[in-house]
Amino acid sequence: MGITEIRPAQRQGVLWLGEDAPDAVARLLTEHGHLQITAGPFDMLVADFELSATKAVVLHQGTQRPSAIGPVLSSHVERLLDHGCMVFILAGLSQSKRP
Repeated sequence: MGITEIRPAQRQGVLWLGEDAPDAVARLLTEHGHLQITAGPFDMLVADFELSATKAVVLHQGTQRPSAIGPVLSSHVERLLDHGCMVFILAGLSQSKRP
């Protein structure tokens, strides 16, 4: 299904991929009107994933497999930006950099 008109301001969905969202972040997104938070692994974002209600995509890189984010970026980020989605990349801290 194609998108005929881009209206990112009217969308409320956030797609959170990779590591789990901290509770405080999920609460903050909800407080700012992002009512539909969908979480899952990176492979959830496939070529035919329905983006019509998605305002933002958060790619949360893990510390165990930091390179897993690379294929997602090279395969999908252009489509997300063309759709008008905001794309956020959160890098995981390695064990040696944690406070």
